[in-house]
Amino acid sequence: MSSRYRRIVIVLALGGLFFCGASGLAQNYVNISHSPGWQSACPRLTVDPAGNIHAVWAEIYAISGIIFLSGDAFYSQYDVVTQQWSTPLNLSSSGLVANSEGYLVGIASDASGNVYVVYVSDNRILLRILSGGTWGAAFEVASNASTIDQTRIAVTPRGDIFTCWWEIAAGAVFSRARIGGVWEAARQISTPGIRSKFADIAVGAGVAYCSWMAGTDVTYHVVVTGRALTAGAAWLSPARATNSPDQEQQPAIAIDSTDVAHIVYTPEFNLERIVRYVFGTAGGFSAPIDLTGREGLHYPSLHARGNNLYACWQAAGGVGYSARTGGSWAKPAVLPNTADVLYLTDVATSPDQGKTYYLWENGNGLGTEIFWSGPQAPSGNIPPSAAFSFSPTTAVFPADITFDASASSDPDGSITKYAWSFSDGGLSTGKIVSHNFKTFGTFAVMLTVTDNEGATGSATRTIQILRLFQPLNIQVTSHVDESLFKVRYLNIVTWEKNPANDSIGAAIATYRVYRKRKTEADSSYAAIGDVAGGVFTFTDKPIKTAAEKDLYAYTVTSLNSEGKESPIFGSPAGSPPAPIKSALVRRGKLKGLAAN
Repeated sequence: MSSRYRRIVIVLALGGLFFCGASGLAQNYVNISHSPGWQSACPRLTVDPAGNIHAVWAEIYAISGIIFLSGDAFYSQYDVVTQQWSTPLNLSSSGLVANSEGYLVGIASDASGNVYVVYVSDNRILLRILSGGTWGAAFEVASNASTIDQTRIAVTPRGDIFTCWWEIAAGAVFSRARIGGVWEAARQISTPGIRSKFADIAVGAGVAYCSWMAGTDVTYHVVVTGRALTAGAAWLSPARATNSPDQEQQPAIAIDSTDVAHIVYTPEFNLERIVRYVFGTAGGFSAPIDLTGREGLHYPSLHARGNNLYACWQAAGGVGYSARTGGSWAKPAVLPNTADVLYLTDVATSPDQGKTYYLWENGNGLGTEIFWSGPQAPSGNIPPSAAFSFSPTTAVFPADITFDASASSDPDGSITKYAWSFSDGGLSTGKIVSHNFKTFGTFAVMLTVTDNEGATGSATRTIQILRLFQPLNIQVTSHVDESLFKVRYLNIVTWEKNPANDSIGAAIATYRVYRKRKTEADSSYAAIGDVAGGVFTFTDKPIKTAAEKDLYAYTVTSLNSEGKESPIFGSPAGSPPAPIKSALVRRGKLKGLAAN
């Protein structure tokens, strides 16, 4: 950086928010650092699920040229209810938050509203967590042999932590993760022997990606690596994100809801730069797309919400920004009256993406403050958000289930179409629909909503359709009943209650007995009689000859009071095929009958 004199952290407050900013700013941009005489630097922000805004930055107490000599990490929160920023809180109180590069802090939040702040402390990375309104003590994430820089943090909804940083003298990138409350060892993830610096990290639903610039002091290129979110997962070997020969600098990375990684970075051409964009996975990345023309700009930031992206950077005329909604990037623009932006900026949105917030350094040298911009109106059309419920939440097949998409919303328009897709092959349209599941299993249901400008949003849920279970231990015993005047041949079918029906809350009202010839397929089973749910035996009487009694196979199904019936399987679940037993009855007395 050519100059690092005073940095001011500023938040832009439009739409009726108060003005606390520096004089000369026409907009209601809010100075949240309020630190005259210190250089406020490297601002970062996150928005929690309630919509509260959390900002962190470094206050630099002393500088020499462009080198930060001493400083601390500071934090402030904007409460969406009171619409007030809290008094800045010194999180480090050490004076050690400083180095020669100046990327000193990082911040993230989880689905429970916990806030995670990491900061450089000489050659250490420290972490503090805000939970339930209370800050935990500082935890040492890592300690390197020499000074480190650009500590970044990404957190999953459940609170798994992924961090990265680089060691300045060694030119190496490191990462450490806490998964399920257990910290893994710190690992070097950059290629040994290749100078690597300025790393950024992001997490998705199932993957984490880290990107940095690697090469020599003459030419750097953007590289990327990834890993699964499971404990102990290995990082992949770093690979270039592009094949471009251009000098590539300062990547910022984010991951969308489908686990696709998105990177913005700045190729440099004779002191001018371009904001450039690629996307992809470990399998490869897209061709680069230029978001800006060549100008005197600096290092971008990137934020993902759902499948939308929001980027900002220090442009020649102020805070530059663009958004990718509905798959297309908007024409870049500049926040008005922000020409005093120094170097670093950041961006985030409200949970519903109806508001966009920017944070940046404003000023020069020891007069720099941090300013905030929000809420800004969204850039372009915001796609709708799909959400639905269903009732009942489970049932025994065949089952009619009602699906209700009333919870879907569109922050800047209206929803004009509701389309349903069921993994059993069914399709439907409408806000509220009913679908009949004709068999049991776990089914995916996808709702796609379309807004008045043609943008779409989707949500997928699963539903489990239950089945009744056949009784257990189905057995057949053949009997010969010889009396003085006639001979009768009987096949007696017995079974036992299946507790699996109790486990799903199903009361068995009836048992149905089926028969087929042994040489026939199971599809030939035909019902020959019903008994009540408390009866566990059935006698097949109309068998005329000894040969005929050995021709048949039997099975039994369970029915509830609605007449829904368990499917027929050759061998009931939990029971092996039963052997046929025989007995001889003479003059009404059993002879040689094996016990059931």
